[in-house]
Amino acid sequence: FSSCAQLSSFQTGKTLGKGTNQITVTATGYGVTGEPGSIIEGDLAIFPFIEVMGQFGITDRLDLGLKLSTGGNAQGHAKFQFAGSLESKFAAALGGGLSYQWADEVRVYRAHVPLYLSYHPGEKDAIYATPRYIYQSVSDDSNAYFLGSSLGYSRQLSQNFTLFLEGNISKPFVENDMNETLLYQFGVGGGWRF
Repeated sequence: FSSCAQLSSFQTGKTLGKGTNQITVTATGYGVTGEPGSIIEGDLAIFPFIEVMGQFGITDRLDLGLKLSTGGNAQGHAKFQFAGSLESKFAAALGGGLSYQWADEVRVYRAHVPLYLSYHPGEKDAIYATPRYIYQSVSDDSNAYFLGSSLGYSRQLSQNFTLFLEGNISKPFVENDMNETLLYQFGVGGGWRF
């Protein structure tokens, strides 16, 4: 199982609400197109990975969370809902997170700044987008930043279970290197509330 940065969202612009918690498990395909001269030379290579995320409702407007992936990533994050309510049709929240990726010979740290936006046409459905900026610090000086966005759909199947479908596209910008690499993700997830 392999992955690079955690680019996925699998959550809407709404927070969970005080005292509500959620465990989300996702299976995702991580795709990358290579630049000329790279191993994959413009082809789309797909790598599967699994993520587990715990989200904890601290207040009605603040969630804290932890995300782990089979790609060796661990991320702590927070989400503050500044627009809408737990019952509104539109919601927006600002997030922030720090992650670490276990790698063979280098240390990789990332700072995430996502903006969670969602429209809820009914009580059980949501369409969401999560534009995201990531700054990546690597111990071998291959620092980079990522710009991209997730786009997804969620459906509450029961009082305690929500199904997520999500896609993502991101562009990494490596310092002192103009590359043509694009990163893609598409996955499915399930969230259990308690």
